[in-house]
Amino acid sequence: MKKVALKIAYIGTNFHGFQRQPNHRTVEGELIYTLKKLGYINDLNSSKFGIAGRTDRGGVHSLGNVISFMSDREVIVNQINHKLPEDIQIIAKAPVRYGFKPRYAESKHYRYIFFEKDLNISRMNELANLFEGEHDFTNFSKRNKSQKTTVRTINKIEIINNNTNINTNNT
Repeated sequence: MKKVALKIAYIGTNFHGFQRQPNHRTVEGELIYTLKKLGYINDLNSSKFGIAGRTDRGGVHSLGNVISFMSDREVIVNQINHKLPEDIQIIAKAPVRYGFKPRYAESKHYRYIFFEKDLNISRMNELANLFEGEHDFTNFSKRNKSQKTTVRTINKIEIINNNTNINTNNT
């Protein structure tokens, strides 16, 4: 078995978030369904299926979420994309080591775009600057035993008034 990571892009408008949930259409649910249907995975435990992160429901999109899994078969991106719904596409593939866990990436980059008008950009920057640097985010997390630490470093937060974009780069 070989482990592979896939970079996923999706339009989240018609999803109830990323994480699979019973009775709701989710990005993860669609991915798992398609991977099983094509015979790339049988079950989530033996395939060591993992995700980098989740997005909320209704209008949250991604250009680079990452999943990984083990498979006996050579993963063919075009074959999977052909079976995925139009609002999900795989945009990259990479072989990864057995212990690779996308959730624990060395760094992550986020970009948030707000469409509201009349936001106080200068006040938003003032508050965002408080998050730059190394901080313990225990009070913002649901810590589990596999998580080594809740300390994170935010290298940069930049809020610009270009249709009100917020960029964060976490390490």
